[in-house]
Amino acid sequence: FDEGSKLSPEFLYDDKGRESVLLTEPSFDNGRWTATNGTTTVFKWNGESYEKIGTVPWAKRLQCLSKESCASLK
Repeated sequence: FDEGSKLSPEFLYDDKGRESVLLTEPSFDNGRWTATNGTTTVFKWNGESYEKIGTVPWAKRLQCLSKESCASLK
């Protein structure tokens, strides 16, 4: 997670209990930091470590479930 973030990470679990960590880089709009126009990088636990599966617009972050789905959301 070397990328870091100005916002707290989000944690999601799939139906098999595997964890995903979502790190959002907000954008600076009208004098404020906001997530809604930022991007989110999604990492998924692969049983040994967290693997980066993609970076998508914040609004589509919950649809980024695999490398393939993330690639289609850009």
